[in-house]
This record gives sequence, structure tokens and C-alpha cells, in this order.
Amino acid sequence: MKIILRYLPYLLVFALASAAVAQIQLNPVPTRVVGQTGTTQTSLNLVEGRELNSPQGVALDLNVNPPILYIADSGNHRVLGFKNATSFTNGQKADLVIGQVDFQSTSAQGPGNGRRNSGLTVPTGLAVDSQSNLYVLDSGNNRVLRFPKPAAHTDQLPDLVIGQLGFTTNTSNFNGISPQSLAYITPAGALTGYLAFDSAGNLWVADAGNNRVLRYPVSSLGPDAKNGPSADLVLGQLDFATNTPNNDPANFSGLSTPTGIAFDQQGRLYVSESQGAVRSRILIYNPPFVRNGQSASRILGVVPANVTPQPPSISEQQFGAGPGGLFVVNNGIGIVDTQNNRLLGFKPTDQFTANTLTQQAQIQYLFGQTDFSSRLPNLGFQEAGPDRLAAPAAVAVSPTELFIADAGNNRVIVVPYSSGGVVSAATRALGQDQLNLNAPNLVEGREFRFTSGTGPSEAGVVADLSSNPPHLYVSDTFNNRVLGFRDLRSIKAGDRADIVIGQPDFAHTQINYPNDANNPTASSLFQPTGLALDAAGNLYVADSGNGRVLRFANPFAQPATLPAANLVLGQRNFTSKIQDALASTMGVPYGLAFASNNGLLVSDTGLNRVLYFAGTSSTFTNGQAATTVFGQPDFNSSSATGGSAADNRFSQPRGIATDGDDRLYVADTGNSRVVIFERAPSQTNDPRPSRILTGINGARGVYVNPATLEVWVAAAGSTNALLRFPKFNDQPLNGFASTASIPDGGPLAVTQDAYGNLYTADSSNRIQINYPALSAFNAASFLSVSSQALAPGSIATLFALFDKQFGTATATASGSPLPTQLAGVQVSLNGIPAPLYFVGPNQINFVLPQSAPTNGTGDLLVSRVDTGQILGNYPIPLNISSPAIFALNPITPGAGQAAALNQDGSVNGKDHPATNGSVIAIFGTGQGVVPGAPPDGVAPTGALPTATKPQVIVGTRVIDDANVQYSGLAPGLVGVWQVNVKIPEDVAATDLTGSTPLAFVINGIASTGPGRLTTIWVTGKK
Repeated sequence: MKIILRYLPYLLVFALASAAVAQIQLNPVPTRVVGQTGTTQTSLNLVEGRELNSPQGVALDLNVNPPILYIADSGNHRVLGFKNATSFTNGQKADLVIGQVDFQSTSAQGPGNGRRNSGLTVPTGLAVDSQSNLYVLDSGNNRVLRFPKPAAHTDQLPDLVIGQLGFTTNTSNFNGISPQSLAYITPAGALTGYLAFDSAGNLWVADAGNNRVLRYPVSSLGPDAKNGPSADLVLGQLDFATNTPNNDPANFSGLSTPTGIAFDQQGRLYVSESQGAVRSRILIYNPPFVRNGQSASRILGVVPANVTPQPPSISEQQFGAGPGGLFVVNNGIGIVDTQNNRLLGFKPTDQFTANTLTQQAQIQYLFGQTDFSSRLPNLGFQEAGPDRLAAPAAVAVSPTELFIADAGNNRVIVVPYSSGGVVSAATRALGQDQLNLNAPNLVEGREFRFTSGTGPSEAGVVADLSSNPPHLYVSDTFNNRVLGFRDLRSIKAGDRADIVIGQPDFAHTQINYPNDANNPTASSLFQPTGLALDAAGNLYVADSGNGRVLRFANPFAQPATLPAANLVLGQRNFTSKIQDALASTMGVPYGLAFASNNGLLVSDTGLNRVLYFAGTSSTFTNGQAATTVFGQPDFNSSSATGGSAADNRFSQPRGIATDGDDRLYVADTGNSRVVIFERAPSQTNDPRPSRILTGINGARGVYVNPATLEVWVAAAGSTNALLRFPKFNDQPLNGFASTASIPDGGPLAVTQDAYGNLYTADSSNRIQINYPALSAFNAASFLSVSSQALAPGSIATLFALFDKQFGTATATASGSPLPTQLAGVQVSLNGIPAPLYFVGPNQINFVLPQSAPTNGTGDLLVSRVDTGQILGNYPIPLNISSPAIFALNPITPGAGQAAALNQDGSVNGKDHPATNGSVIAIFGTGQGVVPGAPPDGVAPTGALPTATKPQVIVGTRVIDDANVQYSGLAPGLVGVWQVNVKIPEDVAATDLTGSTPLAFVINGIASTGPGRLTTIWVTGKK
């Protein structure tokens, strides 16, 4: 007999709970990021598979038509593959990635520290054999990996390793120098090497760290080759056990850090290497190759020391140190002259003049410079161009085009050439959308570059709390710009900024556009950091590299292309740049903060001081002098070399903040502390602080919430966390210790919006947003999701973690279909709105969408519909089922008398027990996906069974499957699971007397939990 459920209002009316706390509890896991497309990405600028970061190698597979192009995207620790090298467009996305699990991942890989053994770290040299197998010189792992026919596979896994005995090690010269070992990581640093195949199919490797070139015979490279093959020939050394560098430029047999390697049509071998810090040379070896340590037949690029006058360090015959790859065009050797930012191509070797050191090769073409004595990157311009190069690294050659790895411009350009040796300008590029762009990775307005690559990471962030909608400004320091987001309430991963300051568009990143580092303008920026807003919404920018602070009139109210500042502090005018210690000049301004009277405070990290400028936004004048200095005895002192640890001194002060009593908080980075001064505007020069918060390793940013006065500190040192301290007056009660710590990968700057949401710029090149956390439960068992994951179609409950987290209104759904908005509030899971039963200030009851995942976690978000404000965010665990039985006990949620109907329609309980042989209907939730279920929020009108029947346990007995007559959705209710069970006739009274435990088990998951035991009443056999 099927029982149709009568509407039982109490099943879905849950006791409201309030959890008022003094401070907002923020989600410790940032579930929104800006500047990256995912929360786990850490790349420099944006990465999605069509960008490059210092590409060092390039190779073509000419065995197929069209040819395949491979690029060693060294800074992103991967190789990108393009299946058609002849027709790609600028900035085209790659077809395949090698060395990473996807196009978004960029961290170093390889053996050790839990990394992927088959991944790459700084790949450089590339070569393709006659079978279309790709060989990758994995420099950071001291090995060469072979990837069989990458274009034919989806999983890019190597099948051979050279330089190691297996895929789990990456040591330089394991077990000593031998025919099997390679070395690219040396005590002096990382080295680059390249690869080449000869006409017989032997692999030649420039083993830079061992000052030699190795040949691996084709017989050791077959499809069944064993890992760690031995080389059969060595050049540059007399045997396989030595690695002595050659320091004699006129020596024909020794080598020193060889890099480039190539063969011409006659089988001649060309090897490029460094000779000291200024010059390099090319050694030419004639076949056959039969002896270890064989001498070269000719050397290019070197003139003996006894020749006078000595040639210039750069000419058509003199190459810079640290050369890149070698290549052959029209049977003539070409060198990638990395240090001199050019390519040099020579006529075929058999057309050279006399075979002596003083008689050099005949030049055929020059690319990247206008003459043979120039060497500036990009011809002295900041922008790239079709005829410019910056630190080129390698070249691959097709019958009509050169593919140049232009590492300093973060691109590969394609340059046509003719049989006559004429090389023209580039026609297209990969890694950049235009031929004049050169930023690392993708730059289009939805990315940040907070890391320089050579120095500390820097950033700035500020929320406009007075604008409507509230804006967010970010100092994108090493892209030399400030980005503005119009509405911070609805910002999400991958969003493009709405405005840019310091650049003409979102694609450019030049220092002091359109000039250079030494020539600022009113519109240009050079490594901006700290940001502040006055009451009128004017934006103040610490233009650190230019030693000044600029004011931009309310940027969103007056949007403009390349807007000009209307105020400069720290310099006499907009074009001057003097960074000495004076009252009117700044070294490296960093943090900004306003006092209550609008006076401006500026930390000068370069001169280890903080300056105070008296006045208001309307009375400040260009170049005005500061009135007070903190951290120095006077305006002319700086202690610029490292600062001091004295209590009234600083060491690299960065972020600063003020509170409502005009206290000044200084993140004293070099001293790992926050220094606090009373009433900053009233101080005289060189005051002593009133308090110091110590032990904050790498304190970088500081923010004081204007409403709660709590203090947030970005600690980017070993702590790598956001630390929260109580307001100033409460700090002694807590022993001056932090009251909360939110893990963060290198926080640099921090701010909060009007809702207490935390925005942190960190060294992973992103803004992490920590919204208020949520407390989520199964609505029947009231087990936390940390104890029992939720399932699709389940009814769930959210409790607030602070009073009125969800607003002030209360609303209850009136019937099916359930709305997705109540009291102006929406709940979504992975962006899909969830049906709502109830919304109150401190509790929400909702139904998970049927499309929810059945494993992993889901992004649960509570927001206001009208403004987009996020009220709570949490990653909830999900599972295939989350069984729970509703209980009627209002005192102990999820425990006690189960919500059940007897066969006669009465509510099961002590006064109305179920009789033997009768059918009882039990109600719960969390059954999981039900085939044919109605749309989310719509109640079923008839029976809809689950795909699997649950086990039903009554007391200690598992009810026979035949007695579980129905398991499915309860007609007329949304998210309610109904199970009809026949009580067996032969159940004895001693088995089931009185209140008896009841449980479901479905998909191996039980409905019970600690303190969550439901019961029913039965009569038992008489």
C-alpha cells in the first residue's frame, strides 16, 4: 500500500538560531580571486595557453604537413605545441601543453617536493627527430626528456630520460661525471643548453655545466631504449670523467659552458660558448667525428690577445657573452647573439676566407639592430616591434621563415627570409596579441604583476567606501599601472578592470609611457604601490619608481584615456625626478594614509622614513614640503642603507594606516613589526612610538577598519598570513597578540570593504577576497558538512556566524515552485540559484540543485540580489548521497522521534505506534539525484523512486528489501525523501518495544551521526 504524504508544516519549520559575535568571522579559504581565472593559479599576469614567459627554445617538426611548432615556455615551465606553424594568427592559443597538467598551471615541476616527476622546470633546448618525437632539455632537472609524437597524444608523458637513470631523480652529475650524466644546475646558478640531431639520427647535447658536448648514438634512442643511455662521444673534454672549463679563447679543443649547437648540410658541427663576461665564440668541427676531445677546425668570434688593435667588443665578428642557440639558413650558420639583442647570419663556411683566427666569416644578414655596433634591446625603445629583439634565445628554421624565441619580449616572432639571405621584418607573433607588445604572459586588463622576478613583490589596494557603487583600485606595480574596478561587490575571477591609469590601454605595461624610467610625465607611472582616497573620491598613488605621489581626480567620475594627475608631491613638478632626502622630495614612496584633518602621511621605504604633509586635498600644492618626519632626526637624514632597529627608526617601512584617533600604524618590514604613533598630525620631528607590535615576520601592509578599529596586517614573511589584532585600546587585554590568522601565500597589501570583506594583494599576482564564512548543515540531521557532505537535491540549512549576516528581513516560501530569491537574498551553488524555503537574518533553509556535483566541493554563495553584495561564501563538500531523517524533537535538532506517518494517517509516536504488518512512511532528505526529478524547486506530483533502495535499520534489525515498498521523492514537497517500510508480522514485542532506533543507509552512507539518532514507536508482536 502506498502512502501519499499529507502536508506536514512542522517538517520544514526549523528553530531559528542566532550566533552573534563581536567580529566578523571570515572564510579562511579565499573563494574569489581577481587577477587570475582560478583560486589556485599563481602565474605572472594571466595564463590560459596563448601567452609566453621568457621562451628559451623553439623547434619545428618538418616531418609533417603542415609543420608543428614547439616552444619552450621556460618561465612557465612548459612546452607549448601549435599544430600548424604556417598559418597561426597573433596571440593564438596553443593546441597542446607539455610539462603541465593544463594550460593554466605554471609552477616548476619534476622530482621532489611532491611535484610531478614527468613535469618540467625551465625547459630550454628542443629538437624533433625523424619520427616526430620531441626531445626537451629540462634544464632545471638536469635531464633530457623524450615525448613520443606529442601531437598524436592527449596525455603528454615522456618515454625516455637522458641524464638520469629514471624519472624520479634530477641531480646534477648523479654518481659523478660520466657518459650518462648531465649538469645544468651548478653552484654558479642555472645554465641553458640546446640540442641537435645529425643526419644519421644521433642526438647531440650541449652539456653546459660540464663544459662539453655529448653524442648519443641513434642505436640508444629506439622505441625500446633504456633510461639513462650513455654517450659514445664527447667534445670539449678528453674523456667522460672531466669537466674542466677552457679559459683560452684560442684553444681549439676545450669548451666553456657551450650552449648553441647545429649542423649544416655538409655535416659540420657548430658549437657556441661563452669566453669570459664579454665575448663568446663559435667552434666549427668537421666530420667525421671519431675521437673524444676532437679539435675544432675553425673558430669564429675570437681574436688572439697579441693582435693589435683589439677589435671592439661588438661588431659583425664579435659576439656577446652567453650566446643563445645556433641555426642554419641557406647552409650558412647563424648565431643568436643574446647579449647584443640581434641575430647574425653568415655565408656558408666553404665561402669563408683563409682558415685563421684573424680571418673571419662573411656576414650575410643582421636582424634586430640597424648596424653592427649597436646592442640596445628593442633598438633602445621600451616597446617591441616587428624588427626589434630583446634577449633572443633560439631560432627554428623552415624553408621560408625564421621562428625566433624573443625571450626578453616574451614572444616568438616569425620572420620571412629569401634564398639571397634577405631577412625582413616579422609578420606575426605568438605570445603577444600585437607585434609591439612584450609583457610576460597575457596582459589585457584582468591580470596583475606584483612580482618583479628579481626583487621583492610589491602591490597596493584600496576600496572606495563612499562611492556608489563601491570601487576597488589596485596598484599593478610591475605592469606600471593602476587598475580600477567599478563595483567591488560583484567582482569575480577573470573580470576585466573598468579603467586603467598610467597606460594608454589595458595591453601596455611600459615604464613612464610613452617615455622611459628617467622621464616621467603627469600621466605616467613607474612601479606604483600604495593607494589612498580622499573624501571627494580623488585617488592618490605612491609612484614609487618616480619618487613621488600623484593625485588623480575622481577617476570613475572623470574617466579618460591616459588620465593626467592634477597634483604631485615629492617632486617639484611632473617631469622632475630627484630622490634625495629633503622635505620636498622622496626616495621611494610606498604607503599612503590620510589623517582625520585630511593631512597626508607617506612612507618612504627608500629613505626609511614617514613624511606628513599638512593641509587638505584642496590646499595641497605641487612640490610642497612635508612638515613632520617620522623615523629620522630631520628631513636630510635617511639611513638609506638598511635602516635601523631602534624603536624610533625604520627599516624599509611599507604599508601605513591611521585610525579615528589619528594614530599612525607603520608596517616596518625590515624589522618585522608594526610601529604605532599617537596623534600623528600633532607630532614634531622624530617622535617615539607609543606601541610596537613585534614578531610579525615580513610585515608589509596594514589596515585599520574604520568601523571596528580592528587592525589587519599582511605578513609576507615566514608567517604568510593575514593577522588580525584587536583595536588599539583592547590590545593590552590580549597581550598584544593577534586574534586571528588567515593563511595567505605572501600577502603584500590589505583592505576591507564596508561589509568587512577582506581584499588582499599577494605575491601570487592576485587579489584574494575573503568573504564572511558560512555554517552549513543537513537540514534533517543538522550534521555539519564537515561531518557529512551534502548531496544533490538535499535540503540544507545555513546559520549565520555573526548577527544579522543575511540582513534584517524574514521571508518564507508559500509553496511550489520554491523561489530562488527571498527577502532580497539569493543562494547559489557553483553559480546555479538554489530554491529557498526560508530566509532570516541568521538562518537560511534551501534545497541544493539537482545538478550539484556528487564529489569534491561546491562554491556556495549567499548574496543580495539588488547590489550583488556577497553575504557569505564557503566551499562545501559534496557527495553522491547525504541521508538524514527529519526529527520532530524541537529541543535536539536531528534527534529523537522521526517524522513519520502510520498507515492510518496518524503521526507516529508514543500515543500512535505502528502495528505489526502495517506500513509506515518515514521522511528525510539527502537521497541524491533522482531520475526524472522535476526542475529545481518544483514539487513532484506523483511517485518518483530513487535509483537505489536504502537499507532500513529498525533497532538492531535490517528490514528485508522486499519490505521497503517505496523510496523516492515525497509528492507535494521539494527536497523531501519518503521511504515506505512494512513492519514485519513476526517482530516480537521484546525486539521493538517503545521508542526504537531508526536509520537509513544508501550508497554505503548512513543517516546516523554523533547525537543524531532518530526513533519510531511500534507495538511489536503480541
